[in-house]
Amino acid sequence: MKNLFIFCRFLSILIIIIGILNMSILSYSNSDVQVSEETEKKEHFPEISAENAMIFNVEIGTILFQKNIDEKIYCGFLSRLMTCILLVESEEDLSQIITISSEVRNQTPQVSSANLKTNEKISLLDLLKCVLVANSQEAAIAIAHHISGDTEKFVALMNNRAKELNANNTTFTNPHGYWSKYTTQLTTSRDTALIISQALKLDYIFEYSDKTFVNISVNEKNRPLYTRNHLIDNSSQYNIKQAEGISVYYDERVNASIATVTVYKNMRLVSLVTSSIGLLSGYNDIKTMVEFSLKEYEYRKLIKQNAPIKEISVKLAKNRDFLTVVAEDTIEFTIPKSVSNDEMVYIYDLPDSLTAPVKKGDIIGTVTIEYDGRLYGKTNLISPINVDIDYISSYSITINNFFKNIVVQIIFLTVILLFIIYIIIILLLNRRKIRKKRKKEKGRVKF
Repeated sequence: MKNLFIFCRFLSILIIIIGILNMSILSYSNSDVQVSEETEKKEHFPEISAENAMIFNVEIGTILFQKNIDEKIYCGFLSRLMTCILLVESEEDLSQIITISSEVRNQTPQVSSANLKTNEKISLLDLLKCVLVANSQEAAIAIAHHISGDTEKFVALMNNRAKELNANNTTFTNPHGYWSKYTTQLTTSRDTALIISQALKLDYIFEYSDKTFVNISVNEKNRPLYTRNHLIDNSSQYNIKQAEGISVYYDERVNASIATVTVYKNMRLVSLVTSSIGLLSGYNDIKTMVEFSLKEYEYRKLIKQNAPIKEISVKLAKNRDFLTVVAEDTIEFTIPKSVSNDEMVYIYDLPDSLTAPVKKGDIIGTVTIEYDGRLYGKTNLISPINVDIDYISSYSITINNFFKNIVVQIIFLTVILLFIIYIIIILLLNRRKIRKKRKKEKGRVKF
């Protein structure tokens, strides 16, 4: 008996030990899974060293990746880009020739490879090329003086335009972008994206910012200009095949600021970084972001223009009982490749039924597409055809509805009642007349 008791006690201890070991193994296994899942999540985002970074879709303004995009930064190329925006938006004749003044040269901190000198004559278009290809400070100042008469008035225009573009955290102090310890010229990555988006809507800016070489005419003589943007230069070790246009700025006293466009299968994405580590680090970050964009995202049409969307019943229609509404516009978006169309949420705002007539192009309702709480697009749903009314059915229903109206029924019953009362009164009056007549006949003397 004693041996049996000892055996049972040993067996209980063994079971407890095995249970503790199993719990430890399970806990360790779960810990591994959590680390693995977290690692997988991190793998979906680019690892970059730049302090500020952003990838955004130009056409629809969607941010695909962000890092400290509302932090105040110095973006050296942004002043020159805004200068080009104001020139193109001014609708000036870009073929007109201007003369470089001594004041322009005196206000230029660093002369570019364009090397525009006092009294040289050059067109506004060639000044634009100087700014976009060679990052020319003297050309930016010349544009400012042509538009506003002096730099101070032009800077006021720059700041006003920034506010109009909702770049409310941006302050410009000069048109050329040169940094000094006295400057208060600051922006954010988000504001920079807004200004770049406006620039890419305009003529000339993207075209010339993507040129590696152009000829300009100075005093009616050709002068070659070469790009300062190594991302688009095929001969550079920093060239990125998919990179196009925009600008690069580097000053070792402050930071590197780089922006480039990636156009691929209808996607037009801008990658933007500012880095205090250096230009090479900035180039590497941009390359990582471009590769990330192409790997993780695609441009997809979620709804095509005039595509049939929903059937709606139609009352009083001639030769039909329903109408298929169609999309007024195409909804297309840059979305993660991993997201299937079935995961998108379609929200319809439509009536349960319609009543004829319906005209072609009439707005019947809307459809909104969302995913993960983000709006991906909205369009009206319209009628693709005219739907005529069936007048016989319409009149029949109108008459039927007329007589179903409680007021009409009360009036109708009142009229009938009054008519009956009238008949009764007439009958009573006639009966009375008959009695009088009979009484009068009895009272006559008979011969």
